[in-house]
Amino acid sequence: MGRRQAQAYLAEQKLSASAQADILRSTHCDPPASYLVLTSVMEPLAGWWYLANWDFRRAYVVNRARLMPEAPAIAELVSRLGYSQDEARSLYQRAASLRSQPEEQKFIEPKMSNVNSAWFKCDRGDGADLACETDVRLDQATVAKQVIFRSANPADSRVAAVQDTAGTGGTTEQVKLTPALVVIAAADQMREVSNPEPESSELAVLVDVPGARVRLSTPDLLHSTFNRLMYLDGRYGQLFDKVHEETGFGGERVTLWKINWQRLETFDQGG
Repeated sequence: MGRRQAQAYLAEQKLSASAQADILRSTHCDPPASYLVLTSVMEPLAGWWYLANWDFRRAYVVNRARLMPEAPAIAELVSRLGYSQDEARSLYQRAASLRSQPEEQKFIEPKMSNVNSAWFKCDRGDGADLACETDVRLDQATVAKQVIFRSANPADSRVAAVQDTAGTGGTTEQVKLTPALVVIAAADQMREVSNPEPESSELAVLVDVPGARVRLSTPDLLHSTFNRLMYLDGRYGQLFDKVHEETGFGGERVTLWKINWQRLETFDQGG
């Protein structure tokens, strides 16, 4: 709760004004200045993000496989986590067969896609659409060569790629891919367009309309605070104010952000 809602709640509990103030001094104090340091070295593919990618339901399965017999554990996984009987049995048996911490970590941590590109400049042509030449490997057989962003109907945006054709001696074919998500960063707002039947559920495109540029990444990474601060420079942000930026010793970008507690409280209160 924000401070006003919390005070109203405490009043409803019949607490005196002095008791309310005493509680609020602990729960809604004026926090000290706090800062967030981000660097380009913290890119998801550098290995910093694996904990944030954990599937906590699978971590629970590992715990139950250690502590409980199969039948009651499966019943709990079904009732508490919503798995089907077959899913629960399969996951329990796989977890019970794990013999080391690295094996457990691999089971708990879903595989992260390696798609996370730099910016690519685009050609506006005569209209509002963007044509962006890229060179991004999506998987072992597929390389994205161009992004076509349709401003009037972003759902029609496509990624043109070349794909190795199996069994033809290394020849390639051109394919058009529908991204799972198109994130449109306009001058005044950011919006998203999802595609219900993409060729790849892990392919997302970030379009910086004012800068006429695009990035290819995954939906999870484009939704992240890291993405908004490092790649969109905090645009549309309410809770972070950039106070410093410099280039680090190894050429990495380093940014310093101050947490705006006043805006955070207003945000919490729906203001």
